[in-house]
Amino acid sequence: LVRQYMEDGWFPSGQANAENAINPSGALVKAILLNGGQNMVGVDNGSGPVFNVQPYDSVVNFGRVSLLHSLPLQGHNDLGAWMTDREEIDDGETNSWTVDITDCNDASEVSATLVWTDPP
Repeated sequence: LVRQYMEDGWFPSGQANAENAINPSGALVKAILLNGGQNMVGVDNGSGPVFNVQPYDSVVNFGRVSLLHSLPLQGHNDLGAWMTDREEIDDGETNSWTVDITDCNDASEVSATLVWTDPP
């Protein structure tokens, strides 16, 4: 679904626009899914009571996948997002980006996810 969303040009507006269509890398799809993960209160593994978990632990990791918290969808969320894909960085090299969040409706919740694909 994430790949189709990007290939159909839904990003960044949350409405389909063929001019915005991209072929996302596997790393970008992974980042989108991880960044929108929702914390879970506990886990029921069927053998007793629900036990508490912590965000990013070895049980729930990044949490429950939520596409509504991962991708802008006009009329359903007010999510703002900025993404970059297929940026090559060589050994010893650095890249940096400045992101302006002054126009955000709720700048108290800013999340960043970095993923990569190792060279073959």
